[in-house]
Amino acid sequence: MLHQFGGLHKLWDAPQVADGSDMNVRTLLNIETGKTIPSLFYAMKLANFLNLPVDQLFEYKNADLPSNEGEDCHEK
Repeated sequence: MLHQFGGLHKLWDAPQVADGSDMNVRTLLNIETGKTIPSLFYAMKLANFLNLPVDQLFEYKNADLPSNEGEDCHEK
């Protein structure tokens, strides 16, 4: 999920961001709305254009995986 991207539209419009990130506008809008999960390639291009680390631009949530909280990851 794209994190806080909507506020960046004050600085650039979608065609400018898409052009600067070397992707088409439809791809950018699909990433922004969560309809598409970007490849690492596109995530890095977008982060590079916006001068942000990828992990500040996107957040990852997976509700399908059980939590490992409290478990010792070094147990055998």
